[in-house]
Amino acid sequence: MIKLAKLDDHRPEIFESIQGEGPCSGQSVVFCRLSGCNLRCDWCDTDYTWDWDRYSMSMEQRRLSVEEILSELLIFSNRHIVITGGEPLLQQKELSRLFGLMQDAFQTWTIDIETNGTLIPETALDSYVSLYAVSPKLHVDQQRLFPDGSQLQSTIWNTDALEWFAKCSRAVFKFVLLCSDDIEQICRFQTDYSVSKDRIYLMPEGCTAQELDEKLMWLTPLSNLYGYKISDRSHIRKWGNCRGV
Repeated sequence: MIKLAKLDDHRPEIFESIQGEGPCSGQSVVFCRLSGCNLRCDWCDTDYTWDWDRYSMSMEQRRLSVEEILSELLIFSNRHIVITGGEPLLQQKELSRLFGLMQDAFQTWTIDIETNGTLIPETALDSYVSLYAVSPKLHVDQQRLFPDGSQLQSTIWNTDALEWFAKCSRAVFKFVLLCSDDIEQICRFQTDYSVSKDRIYLMPEGCTAQELDEKLMWLTPLSNLYGYKISDRSHIRKWGNCRGV
């Protein structure tokens, strides 16, 4: 069984929309949002997938078999699938089974996975993946992870996992910036992991078009100065911070 997030009408959060971020921005895709995450980001815009202090797990999470999920995906003619979360790689064994069934049902799929970069993909899963959109976290509330602050750095920045993604030509890196000072950590990341600039995307944090515009005022020249790509969040501009869009 795979744990999925729910839409407002309690159906599993599997829906067709336009990718609003990263290298596939503007492309029509089918999103499949999984439930559960190993990080606790206070600014997360999908906290209903993991924050069981604020949300009811029984109300927000639905478990489906891989066969049931395949049936949901086959409703759409679109074969470009984006697995997002939450953190999808927490359920990679089940996802590997799903991807195998998908390939048996229809040979040609494009499968993207959006991940926080703390877990290494297993070989069985990796063989199906076309793109990893990796979003290492720059800001996480330490107290919500570990009350004593221990092991914080090794948990958020899993060096083994980041090295794996850095060496994978199918991985790009998306950084959500809250302030201009964040660029220093991104520059260190690029140097430490020998990642080319054309694989790094800078994104503004925000849940409204106004918040995005305010951050893009300083983010755009910063991106030009350091030579990184910039990614807007066009789904927020079009629909706001809503589920299923």
